[in-house]
Amino acid sequence: MPTQQASFVTRLARLAPLSVALVLGCQSREEKAVELVESLATVFEKHGNGDCAVLADRLEGALVGKDDALAALAESDANKEARKRSAKYQQRIDAAFQKIVDNSRMCGKEPRVGAVLAKIL
Repeated sequence: MPTQQASFVTRLARLAPLSVALVLGCQSREEKAVELVESLATVFEKHGNGDCAVLADRLEGALVGKDDALAALAESDANKEARKRSAKYQQRIDAAFQKIVDNSRMCGKEPRVGAVLAKIL
């Protein structure tokens, strides 16, 4: 007959994968917004070399299904409480926006690229 402690450890071991999955699957809206900006920055890095049509296609594709993240991004600076919630991500946001700025010079005036930039700025 297992001891009470051994039984507890066994149950805990069975629940560990579930708890990890729950933790990894639960992201705040702010985290999703930051990840969206980071993914857009990566697109700018990879495709901001002057082929503006390709850049626009990739940016538009990156936004598909990201309405909640876009809304969270828009809300992140809406008031004091929202700024407080997003403050812990400021370093990541700044780094991503710097990549966007550095790689948007050639295509920033392309209308479709400009439309994506307007959604995130």
